[in-house]
Amino acid sequence: MQVIYKFILVIALILISGCTVEEDFSSFNLEIKNETGQNITLEFYETSIINNSNSAILAYTEELNASGSYLCNYRFSSFVGLKACRNRADVDIINRIIIRFENNKGYLCDSLGDSMTCFDGDRAFFLGTSLGWASLNDNNYTFTITQQDFDNAFDLP
Repeated sequence: MQVIYKFILVIALILISGCTVEEDFSSFNLEIKNETGQNITLEFYETSIINNSNSAILAYTEELNASGSYLCNYRFSSFVGLKACRNRADVDIINRIIIRFENNKGYLCDSLGDSMTCFDGDRAFFLGTSLGWASLNDNNYTFTITQQDFDNAFDLP
């Protein structure tokens, strides 16, 4: 009888130790609004480490008309900008975005924040603390691409 109790105790300890504390996750809704009056292509990239070199792989593109929007939502423990946006099941983590206007000018922003062709100042796509993301309410965030952004865009490769 003691063997059965010991066995049950061991099984109970294994089951209890296998349980983890679940993090509090919140839902976040993001919108990139195009208010430039120009058509925009959003190019989303993931970086792959192959043979010890980082290479950006185009994951997918989205076309925004002159007054269109791109929507994304995710569940995460905190707001992290675009990092957790995965609108496709086959995409792991987006860590680079190119905002391309029809005149082949635009912005290249990456998650490391070391791009010299991203938006000026605190307007970063990938930083959860970025002032570029306007918090509307209840974890709804909007990033607006303006006419001034179009006027100040960089030449893209």
